[in-house]
Amino acid sequence: MTSPAAATELPTQVITSPAVSPNPSSSRVKPATLIAALITVALVMVAVVLGVRLLRSPSAEPGSAAQSPSTASPSGGATPPSTPALRLSVYLTDDSNVLTPAEHAVVDRALTKLYNQRGVRLWVVYVKDFGGLKPARWAENTMRTNGFADTDAMLAVATDGPAFSFRVPAAVTTGRAIDVEVIRRDRIEPSVFRHEWTRAALAAANGLDVAAR
Repeated sequence: MTSPAAATELPTQVITSPAVSPNPSSSRVKPATLIAALITVALVMVAVVLGVRLLRSPSAEPGSAAQSPSTASPSGGATPPSTPALRLSVYLTDDSNVLTPAEHAVVDRALTKLYNQRGVRLWVVYVKDFGGLKPARWAENTMRTNGFADTDAMLAVATDGPAFSFRVPAAVTTGRAIDVEVIRRDRIEPSVFRHEWTRAALAAANGLDVAAR
């Protein structure tokens, strides 16, 4: 039969042996945690530096592009460069050389007749293009440069387009049965787009050759 003293000694040996194990494990965790924290901080710093560089690089690109002549827009923005307005000295100007001498003479006679009978000066101009301007703007600039009066009308034709502008002051049509829009749409426009240059000029001259009421 076992004595009471022996029975109390056996469990005491089992309990005391694992009680020492937590201390070494806790001493190993602290250096590993510190190293991991240092690595994390270093990675965060690298990411911050890279982010700052990426943010700076796009901001410099628009500045250099804005200074480039190929991408810089003119101060006016929408208006392309235009050639100086044409100076006119005769009623018929054919800078495109689209009229034969016989056609030139026919148009010139019609313009002279219009002025002699109605007192209306019709200036007919053939050019290659309008220098990037809209037809109406080109005609207005030319009329202003040449000091046109209320009795001066213009038919400007760009033969390379083709395009045209038919400008008639209100004073020319006052008291006369003249419908400028009909002349422009139904007579001049079809002739211009068929490259019938002489017919277009005659349509303008004959359309304005109307007696006063």
